[in-house]
Amino acid sequence: MNYTWLPFLLLTTSLSAQIITGVIEKISPDQLQLKTASGTATVFTDDHTKIWKSATPHAAAKLAIGDEIRVNYYGDPTSKMTAVIVSTNMTIRGVVAQANGTRLSVRIHHATEPGQPDCEDQIFVFLHPETTLGTSRKEITVGRNVQVKGWDVGDGVMEASHIAVYNTGVPVLLPRKS
Repeated sequence: MNYTWLPFLLLTTSLSAQIITGVIEKISPDQLQLKTASGTATVFTDDHTKIWKSATPHAAAKLAIGDEIRVNYYGDPTSKMTAVIVSTNMTIRGVVAQANGTRLSVRIHHATEPGQPDCEDQIFVFLHPETTLGTSRKEITVGRNVQVKGWDVGDGVMEASHIAVYNTGVPVLLPRKS
């Protein structure tokens, strides 16, 4: 057996990021105080922390009290947690442009400046076994109107936690098929 990779494996395992979720209660230049399911937690930020809100990287000042966030961090939760990536919870509505069992491409329209034409963006959405659906995955097809709630992971990509199929603003009640 080749043991030259063992130090690298031990190093990456000990430095692997952990995840905490919560709602921002307080923001300072290098800290976020969160209300979590188990109480209050403080997460430290630094120059290397990536913050994603609405599919665009932002400075920490763009986060707001009350934002629901997911933080990938390293460190000990009982002493100091340093954020690597801060993702905000977001909801989008759009039309499915591409679909397969584990990912979607959703076209979304949004207004720009008053008097300017609307913009169209494409968000790539990853589905997980834990993603809750209002219908079966087979019913999420190209051309369907969807609402997706999930975590903004940056660069126009999100991880879906919930997906609903819509028809003229009303959720479609489709039979569940396996």
